[in-house]
Amino acid sequence: VKDLLPVEAIREREKLYEMFEFYAGKTLAPHEYPDVDRIIENVAGHSLVLQLIAAQTARSGLTLSETADLVEVHGFTDLAPEKISFEKDQQIHSARIRNIINAIFSAEQISATKKTLLKLLALFGATGVEITLFSQISGLNCRDALNELADESWIHLNEERLWLHPVIR
Repeated sequence: VKDLLPVEAIREREKLYEMFEFYAGKTLAPHEYPDVDRIIENVAGHSLVLQLIAAQTARSGLTLSETADLVEVHGFTDLAPEKISFEKDQQIHSARIRNIINAIFSAEQISATKKTLLKLLALFGATGVEITLFSQISGLNCRDALNELADESWIHLNEERLWLHPVIR
């Protein structure tokens, strides 16, 4: 059995700022840090999403304040209409954020039951819902589907609540 390389989210705020600056192609001014903080909070520090938002900000000529407001209100998949560039298999491609995220989080292989649970959970917003209430509303008798969705990173759950992964929301 091969050892697995543990990969975790970037937790250091300074590293997230550096990454944002790199993909936005600019150095953050002191007054822009609160806007980047808002963006980081709204995407739960997800580094790929932060990278995409930074690139979109630059491509669309948005200020960080505009970007933070748009992410807060509309999420990031409909941030702006311009395509952004990304590298895949050593080739440069261009696509909209929504298409990039859809390619990563393809729901085609998910069972109908899990898709229904995801759609229902989407109604509860960023704070999610108590697991007991969700189980009653959805008619779940067993939490296997929820646990599998959590294992597959579609949702987050703790002892009391569950909510959609910020990238999915």
